[in-house]
Amino acid sequence: MRFLVGLVAGMPSRAHSLAVLRGAQAGLLRHGLHLRLPGRPERWSGPGFTDPPVTSPLAEQIRSRVVDPVHACAVAALLVTGLPPALLGLMRLSNLAPDAAMLSSYLPFRIDYPVPEWGRDLFAAGRVYAAGHHPGDGPLLSRGIGRTGQILADTARQCGLRLRPAMLAPGLEGWHVQARCWLKESPQA
Repeated sequence: MRFLVGLVAGMPSRAHSLAVLRGAQAGLLRHGLHLRLPGRPERWSGPGFTDPPVTSPLAEQIRSRVVDPVHACAVAALLVTGLPPALLGLMRLSNLAPDAAMLSSYLPFRIDYPVPEWGRDLFAAGRVYAAGHHPGDGPLLSRGIGRTGQILADTARQCGLRLRPAMLAPGLEGWHVQARCWLKESPQA
C-alpha cells in the first residue's frame, strides 16, 4: 500500500495517476504479483485521485484563505489522503511524522501518506496549534472537521475548492484501501 500511495502522491491529474498504477500492475505481474484495483476508475477517490489535484498553487490558495491552522491542515489532509472526514477526525498528533513529511493512518490498517513539500508547513502549523490545545497525544484534525464534516466542507468552500461530494461522504473507502495484491503461482518470463 505504501508503495502504491507513494507512486501517485503529487501526480498532476487522475489520468497520470491511473497510468502510473496500470504500469505498476504490469510490473508487479511480471514479478509474480497480481495487483487488483477496484473497478470504475472514474469513481476512485484517495491519493492521486482527489479533485482538485494536489499542487503547490493549491497550497498557496489554502494558506491565503484560511486563518485557522487546524482547519487548513484538515483540508490539506483531505486532499493528500482522500480519507473520509470521519477517519480524518480520528487522527492523533502522533500520526504526523516529526518533520511533517508523512501522515499515517491506522484504520483499517497502517497506511503512510507522503506529504508533499508544499504542504508540510500546513501540517506542522496544524500540529503546533492542536498540541497547544490538547496535551499529550491529542486529536490532530478533529477541530477542523466537525461532527459531520461540515467544518471541513465550509473550509473547502472558503478556499474556493470544488470538492466532489463523494470526498466528503461518510464511510467512503479510497481506491488504495480497496486494492488487493497476491502472489501468483509463477512469474511471467
